[in-house]
Amino acid sequence: MAEEKRRVLHVMMGYGGGISSFVKNMAKAVRNRSITMDVVTFTPVPDAFREAIAQTGGAIYQMERPHKAGIAAFCRSYRVPFQQHRYAAIHCHAAGYNALPFWLFSRFAHVPLFFVHAHGKMMDGVHYTLKNRLRVACGKGINRLVSQRIVGCSELAIHDVYGKVPKKRMMILPNCVAHHDFYKTREEVTKRRKAVRERFSISQPGPLYAQVGRLEPVKNFEKTIAIAAYYEAHQYPGTFLFVGTGDEEAHLRTLVMQSHLEKRVLFTGRVEKLSDFLPAMDAVLIPSYSEGLPTVAVEAQASGIPVLVSDRVSRETDFHLGLLEFLSFNAAVSTWAEHLRKLPLMPRPTAAEVDQAFQQNYFSLEGGAELYESFLRGEIRTHQIR
Repeated sequence: MAEEKRRVLHVMMGYGGGISSFVKNMAKAVRNRSITMDVVTFTPVPDAFREAIAQTGGAIYQMERPHKAGIAAFCRSYRVPFQQHRYAAIHCHAAGYNALPFWLFSRFAHVPLFFVHAHGKMMDGVHYTLKNRLRVACGKGINRLVSQRIVGCSELAIHDVYGKVPKKRMMILPNCVAHHDFYKTREEVTKRRKAVRERFSISQPGPLYAQVGRLEPVKNFEKTIAIAAYYEAHQYPGTFLFVGTGDEEAHLRTLVMQSHLEKRVLFTGRVEKLSDFLPAMDAVLIPSYSEGLPTVAVEAQASGIPVLVSDRVSRETDFHLGLLEFLSFNAAVSTWAEHLRKLPLMPRPTAAEVDQAFQQNYFSLEGGAELYESFLRGEIRTHQIR
């Protein structure tokens, strides 16, 4: 007798960045298991994301924004999936005050399990005003109140979103990826680099460096622009690619123009198939103010690509493949630039070494699906990354 499928509703505020990558990858992981995933979100999603959800037997539902369409319109739009299905769990990727309406609906719909997934700080690490501090403190209390399980992508993310929580209560769901898709042979890497240079009209010789993520203050793209300016001043070879979109794009483009770095720093927009893009890079930068467990660090290690990481990012990011170098967030731009120059010289792990590292802590699709399924069944309540 076939096992009954558990239907889970994922709540996303919008498409783009690490959260949507997590949901998409998890959908790919569970498509042949006893889990169906639906998604509610305020923004449109690309076809590839929609297809990944459809392969689990699920669907995408778009909500109306309450501040634009009104609270009644928002409630009607969010009610639609509940009118069509019964859910075993609400997996909420919104935190604090934003999680409250989704939690209330889950109570009315008698959904047995609701939890907030901690992905990183609720405050961007830049605007530490008293008002924001109070809001975050209240938000952490709300997250603890509404969540029946303490879930996150790393211990650091859980502390940032839930506050002080005993380690024994933490359920860490790794940002699993299809790691076999990222690791390329030397010949394939050469081919990918040529394709990337042609696609983005990169004429300058030298290494290719990528920073991937939403163009927002917490990612600290300004630091990378300063590093690019240092490269320009010292005539070091290298091109920097900003991969993503966001509210800071106009500001960042202005900074690049003012620094006369238009040939040195390129904006690629959103790149859907990072498994073809990242292997073409010589190194990845993550100079963030704070991050729980950035998916791009996982994907870069899957590609065998070195990463220069701010020490404000979770140490659980490191798979001990010799690819991650943590550097003080407050270190001088010159220090970051000189360390970055050395990264392309780091030895590359073998495909077997990468595979072992991903299997070890459930970062493979197979491992992530197994862990998620066991969690939803209630077979396990806690998990930590070793």
